[in-house]
Amino acid sequence: MRRCLTIFILLVFGLNAQNLPGGTVNGKAIPEQVFRRPESVCGNLMQYIHDQARDEVLRDLNIKVTKEDLASARASGDYDPEATAKRMRDNASLVIGALTTVDKGQDPQQVYQNVLQPKGIDPLAWDSYRKLWKTSKGRANLEAQAIVTPAALTPQLDAIVQRSALYDKLDRTVDGQLAAQDPQFRIALEHWNASERVTNGHVHHEIRQAEKDYLDARRKEYWQTQESKLHVVLNDPAVAAKCGVGGATK
Repeated sequence: MRRCLTIFILLVFGLNAQNLPGGTVNGKAIPEQVFRRPESVCGNLMQYIHDQARDEVLRDLNIKVTKEDLASARASGDYDPEATAKRMRDNASLVIGALTTVDKGQDPQQVYQNVLQPKGIDPLAWDSYRKLWKTSKGRANLEAQAIVTPAALTPQLDAIVQRSALYDKLDRTVDGQLAAQDPQFRIALEHWNASERVTNGHVHHEIRQAEKDYLDARRKEYWQTQESKLHVVLNDPAVAAKCGVGGATK
């Protein structure tokens, strides 16, 4: 869930694009956010391609979610607008305070170590915040985070719940297809489902490692096949070579 919220925050309050590489998947432009951090571009790109493959299969299978599916997805994660808005406000206020201290002449690294590192803020995030702070739009975005309301977040959180429910149902549907085709997968899946236990709100499964490995391998094989059907084009040959996906445009 935290990853979903991080992506949401980047989408709403992200950095301005400056000479970023680009590309397409099946003719659809890849979002700028994928390319903003060179050190993580390959991981971001592979995740985006994987998500696009999932969306293609969602459409092909015409998967729809019910009220029960949505309720289950909401219960499985932290989708409370009040708590989420508070976390965002607290984080933004902390960061703005640190940036203001740097404006007064303090060493950025020292400020990070004294103020932000103890709160678990990543140094790469600190670098991004400092870049944001240097532009009027970026400063306004950070200040907007500091006063964000639950009402402003509710539509985005609802969209995340919807997507989570769709993906959960997609995974169950794909598992059902694989189980119908592969008796070994079906038996391992039955053991997996039967072993489910909930402890302190956390779901646990206990099956033989060989069965877990087989489930993971067959699922991975399935999604690799779906991803191979996508037409990925990257504008920068260096990024295409580095990540091993997508021919560069001519």
